[in-house]
Amino acid sequence: MIDIVIINLPGTITHYPPAAPAILKSSIIYHGFTCKTIDFNIKFYNSGLSNVDDLEVFFTTGLNPELTEQATDLIKSYVAEIVSLNPKYVGVSVFTYQNRIATKLFCEELKKISDIKIVLGGQGITDGGILGSQGFSKELLSNGLIDYYIKSEGERSLVELLKSNFTAPGINSDTFEQITDLDSLPIPDYSDYDFTLYDDLLPVTFSRGCVRACSFCDIHDHWKYQTRSGKEVANEIITLYKLYGIKNYYFTDSLINGSLKEFKIFCKISCNALV
Repeated sequence: MIDIVIINLPGTITHYPPAAPAILKSSIIYHGFTCKTIDFNIKFYNSGLSNVDDLEVFFTTGLNPELTEQATDLIKSYVAEIVSLNPKYVGVSVFTYQNRIATKLFCEELKKISDIKIVLGGQGITDGGILGSQGFSKELLSNGLIDYYIKSEGERSLVELLKSNFTAPGINSDTFEQITDLDSLPIPDYSDYDFTLYDDLLPVTFSRGCVRACSFCDIHDHWKYQTRSGKEVANEIITLYKLYGIKNYYFTDSLINGSLKEFKIFCKISCNALV
């Protein structure tokens, strides 16, 4: 039995493999649990269905309600795949609000036929920006459609959930405990993804938070700025290149040079590795 399967659902970005499940998988495996990741979003866009564009509109906006039955049947096929794996938990990475319709359908259909525990995470569970409450997940929890949700960083909270420490920070709560040593996190595990379905690109995170406090942004209120060491970021990219042959990397940071010292170290190591 797999401890947890972490999935993405339609419909969001398809240019590169989703980072969150890969990051979580590496932390889960590091702590002795088993994990598999499945990108149902990329499977959807590569399904060969003649009306993928119309279904995308349905999943992301709720328009085209005449496609509800077809969309539900598609979600049922994803549920069947999860049930066949027989995990203890299924984690749904709700990357954005555009994943909410597919997420709710998935939870409804899974709960009809299985007692697999469902846990949600990701920015898409939050209402009103990064500081908002977890309104979407709370609604599903109160209706018995999910069992847990995790606010913000999940690398530790999800591991604690697997340990049955259900009162750990971030679990079914509006608060969380920020990870202050980002270098302690293992390199993301993308081994479950089919790279032929994406562009030659992988996401990398150098830091969390921001050194600025712009009035139009709430990142600084959510996270105290934390950066990884330039050495560790360079090592991640070098390792991912050796593992998967990916040559292009996309930084997810609010700003990559929040620490000029670590940024220069990163550049020096990376350039030397290319020589």
